[in-house]
Amino acid sequence: MQSLSARLLLTLGIVLLVFFGVTVFVLDLSFRGAAEEAVRERLDVHTIALLSAAEPENGARLEFPAPMPESHFENPGSGLFGSITRPGGEPIWRSPSLVGNAIAFPDYLATGERLFSRTQAADGSDVFTLSLGIEWQLEGRENLPLVVNVAESMNAFNAQVEGFRRQLLGWFAGLAFLLLAAVAAILGWVLAPLRRAENEVRGIEHGVRDVLSEDYPRELKGLTRHTNILLDMERTRSARYKDTLGNLAHSIKTPLSVIRNALADDSDAGQKANLINTQVSRVQTIVDYQLKRAAVSQGSLSVRAIDVQACVEELIDTLDKVHASNSLKVHPNIEEGLQFLGDRGDFLEIVGNLLDNAYKWSKSQVLVSAKSSDLKIGHGKAMQLVVEDDGPGIADEQRDLVLSRGGRADEHIDGHGIGLAVVKETVELLSGSLEIGRSSLGGARISVALPAR
Repeated sequence: MQSLSARLLLTLGIVLLVFFGVTVFVLDLSFRGAAEEAVRERLDVHTIALLSAAEPENGARLEFPAPMPESHFENPGSGLFGSITRPGGEPIWRSPSLVGNAIAFPDYLATGERLFSRTQAADGSDVFTLSLGIEWQLEGRENLPLVVNVAESMNAFNAQVEGFRRQLLGWFAGLAFLLLAAVAAILGWVLAPLRRAENEVRGIEHGVRDVLSEDYPRELKGLTRHTNILLDMERTRSARYKDTLGNLAHSIKTPLSVIRNALADDSDAGQKANLINTQVSRVQTIVDYQLKRAAVSQGSLSVRAIDVQACVEELIDTLDKVHASNSLKVHPNIEEGLQFLGDRGDFLEIVGNLLDNAYKWSKSQVLVSAKSSDLKIGHGKAMQLVVEDDGPGIADEQRDLVLSRGGRADEHIDGHGIGLAVVKETVELLSGSLEIGRSSLGGARISVALPAR
């Protein structure tokens, strides 16, 4: 069963079935008990009525007036029966309604003892019986022990119980249906945002929409926000990957043409070799840059919360070993608990290149700081990461150069001149921003805004 609504309705239906079943059972027991008690009280009243109507005859027997106070005693098959017997079962009086039928009443009961029970009449019908043991005081004689018996057919009782059951089951079945219908309607309303999200995703698949809308309930805002981030990243990466391939093909056309012409030229072999080596180095630089850019562009689409402090400390430890001869002091100042929202490789690429440049250009110390920012990147929060050094800095006229492919402010420093360009590409890929300025230490200050959590 793949439908959440169907699962919930089925589960609720089972719960209602069990709950209502137990409720119906308990109410049925209570009603039967109350109905039996009502029958017992009614038979008790009939017993007192019989005793009230009885009159001694000649001081030795009991006579009953005609007609009886309760007419059902006189009608055969009326369902109400009565008798008075001596101990041992000898009848003194039997109601006319017992003609052609017989009921097994108790033979003896102690004075004042009552016995209420169910039994069967001779015709097979079920009856309730109430028997009372008494002593009748006759004139001039000893007290006469008697057993007064009254019985009532269970047909009316059973019909009453069955009617109550049908009514009870009908009401509970209707109530269960209304509850399930109400829950189905509520589910349709509650799950409407999910169906809308499904339709919007389908629209994105068909190219009708670019992102999911933002007016979703609080429980879905995180899902839709991260989905939009993934969509933005995928869209940007795909575009940049295509651009990178086109740029690579376009960028190496000129060096290849120069090499081809040089090979066809009959000039000095040494001069030709220098020209070819220069162009080969240029091609190598272009390929390195474009490969790094392509790797960034088609990287993982995983969006995770990356611990900024742990990653920065890891990079500092690695670079300290690589640049051990520089004797630099690095001062990290990372906001506790700060997290980068994105791919770990992207974050290491950005911070690694910035720190590597700082290590190369710095004289004695490097500052790296990271803190939460009030800026917004895409659909989420942002952080500001700053790397500063006390080197010569980057002149205003050189800032565009160092961010371009192969651009280097100083040819005497090792490298291909693509570090900051890769940083720029990666930051833009993440919808962030990069700024180059002057540090309070006198060197360069590079600040990047990145998505954060």
